[in-house]
Amino acid sequence: MKKFCLFLLSLAVVSLSSCLKDGKVNLAPGASPMVIQWATAGVGDLPLNSVNDPYRIYGRSYVRQPSIAMNLQVSLTGTDPASEDITVGIGLNNGAVTPTTASPLLPTNLYTMPTSVVILKGTRTATVPVVLNTNNFDVTKTYLLPVQITSTTQGGISGNYGTVIYQVQARNKYDGIYTVTGTFNDNTNAAFLGQYPITQDLRTVGATAVSEYDGRYFGNSYNHPFLNGTSQTSYGGWAPRFEMDANDNVIAVTNHFGQGNNSRSARLDATGVNKWTFNGTTPVKMEVTYWLVQGTADRTKFTETWTFQSLR
Repeated sequence: MKKFCLFLLSLAVVSLSSCLKDGKVNLAPGASPMVIQWATAGVGDLPLNSVNDPYRIYGRSYVRQPSIAMNLQVSLTGTDPASEDITVGIGLNNGAVTPTTASPLLPTNLYTMPTSVVILKGTRTATVPVVLNTNNFDVTKTYLLPVQITSTTQGGISGNYGTVIYQVQARNKYDGIYTVTGTFNDNTNAAFLGQYPITQDLRTVGATAVSEYDGRYFGNSYNHPFLNGTSQTSYGGWAPRFEMDANDNVIAVTNHFGQGNNSRSARLDATGVNKWTFNGTTPVKMEVTYWLVQGTADRTKFTETWTFQSLR
């Protein structure tokens, strides 16, 4: 009986050592043996996918520059900090990106990444400095960077956070989170009412173009939410895409999904202000007037001010 109990205790320890998934990101110190993992919580990254997926996915976006730091972090879990310097090997796990993934791998000529970092004695974390050349990113694409802990001189490698995937995108200067105010008039349905103020994203879709993305009111998608009576709704297959010139004038508004998609297009109304205001390199607001065009007829007029809140 005594031997059987000892066997069960040993089995429990082995099970604890091999199962490191904690739901959100990282295990609390003291809750597991010494293990090296990607410390996504330590740099403020939140997962974009389910804990049940094979690898967790996180998102980063950066302004276009020839050299910009994308700092990642590895950490040591366990009761105590490192008793000696720990060298952690860093590499790629391209096999984590499946053929069904729509986004391409980040080309190796667009970044540099160290092959190892050191968690110093008496500490728990080390920074992994990835340097991006976002100037040469295709702004219409979201790239994938599947980073992997390949080795460690002390402890083990996390089975769940030994590899994580970063979605990386270059953003233009208009990209961000905005408060939208204004007026909305649908000429065909009096029950359709504007919903203001609302918080919306403008997301990079070209070097000088952004599209409206919701994600807060009527689904995680490109759309413009409004009210049908008291219920939230949107025009299916339609969202405004704003194109700017070198002087920050709004020169065109089109349907993000393509002109004529679902019989809906968009056009700029030349009577509007149709201009961006900046404070240095930081956007202040966009003032714009535009139409949803149904078939060949102007249907809904929007006169709006998009006031910058923050980067997204």
